[in-house]
Amino acid sequence: MTASRHQMTAMAIQLPPTVPSSVPSPCRNVCRVKRGICTGCGRTLAEIEAWPTAPDSERLAIVRRAAGRIRG
Repeated sequence: MTASRHQMTAMAIQLPPTVPSSVPSPCRNVCRVKRGICTGCGRTLAEIEAWPTAPDSERLAIVRRAAGRIRG
């Protein structure tokens, strides 16, 4: 039996485990990056990448910085 292309791709990608959190993601599903910042949530690419494994303290800091980028 041969694995399908989808199954092989899923097996090859190893995502880091997500840290349980009470801080909701600022993602608005408007993912467009302009000058390295998402126009939907205001996060940088590095912040988006760090989100799944960031502790709550870092997530709160990311949310604050992102909100400041959206407002100003």
